[in-house]
Amino acid sequence: MVNRFILQQTTFSFNKIYFAFCLILAISSTYSYAQQSDRKVSQTFYFTGNTGVDESNYTKEVLSAINQMSQQDEKATFVALGNITSKNGFPPKKKDREAAKERLRKSLMEPMENFNGRVIYTPGKNEWNKNGHENIDDMESFIQDNSNAEFWPNDGCVREIEDLDTENIELLMVDSQWFLEDWDEHLYINNKCELKTRDEFFTKFKDDLKDEQNKTVIVAIHHPILSNTRRGFFEKTGGFNKEDFYSQQRKQLRGTIETLASMFPDVIFVSSSDKNLQYLADDGIPQIISGTGGKKTKKARADEDDGQFASSDHGFARLTVYDDNSSEVEFYSVENGTPEKLFSTTIKRQQTTL
Repeated sequence: MVNRFILQQTTFSFNKIYFAFCLILAISSTYSYAQQSDRKVSQTFYFTGNTGVDESNYTKEVLSAINQMSQQDEKATFVALGNITSKNGFPPKKKDREAAKERLRKSLMEPMENFNGRVIYTPGKNEWNKNGHENIDDMESFIQDNSNAEFWPNDGCVREIEDLDTENIELLMVDSQWFLEDWDEHLYINNKCELKTRDEFFTKFKDDLKDEQNKTVIVAIHHPILSNTRRGFFEKTGGFNKEDFYSQQRKQLRGTIETLASMFPDVIFVSSSDKNLQYLADDGIPQIISGTGGKKTKKARADEDDGQFASSDHGFARLTVYDDNSSEVEFYSVENGTPEKLFSTTIKRQQTTL
């Protein structure tokens, strides 16, 4: 009898605890849903890269699809994530520049004239030819004098941060090729820049994240800090070039800025050098790769059970940031000018609310 009474009391207590747990879960889910339904879009971003690598219809179709989709947005920004020129960059000699200017007009500037929002171009590997910082500076002047687009960072320097007229977002643009370059090949590099050394850049990068830690910070950087792109044996052992993922220079760059980013909430990296579409995350740091704006693409693997995504389709990424600092990223493939959604996921806010 006593044992039966104890068993009944234990069962009753367990049922009460289980009921309370379910009630809390239901209230939490309802509150979370209400919060999501009340949130408003702060800004929508479109990302692609490698638009200048070759002259192909793939680039035109991707940019056309981005233009069309932007027409439904109230506040949008397009960011070309490097390699907006051919592999020879913007020529150092003025007599050789007309062909490069015409290519920029046809491949990028004219197609983006109808974008419903702000247009931003950033440098990648191709833009860093000999004395690349000076040629980048000249190309910046040409683009901004002949279109409504903006080119950042300024003057061939390493970083620029802009709020894009939005209270809860900062776009931090980093020229990763600046870091990887042999500066002996670039006379008077950094003369126009606030930051003169790589260590100064790391310090400023941390300061930027610290100063804006109540916002969503989108780091637009040509070379990704995380990647599932398939690589050959030699690249895995260090690679042939400083741009290879496992080179000492790349490991120093991505290792340091990933460590710094892990110290602050709501930092999202967006890159393009890998020439594919990817989404992955490590220790709460999301990495978006959108680099299939040109003809050539590369394959990548993805652990779908871990929420990852990878595709070599030509297309683009669309990132929507909400006023509660949560975000949603969508990836689209483009064929015959028609976009098709391949993948989407929510990037939850990491900041705590009182």
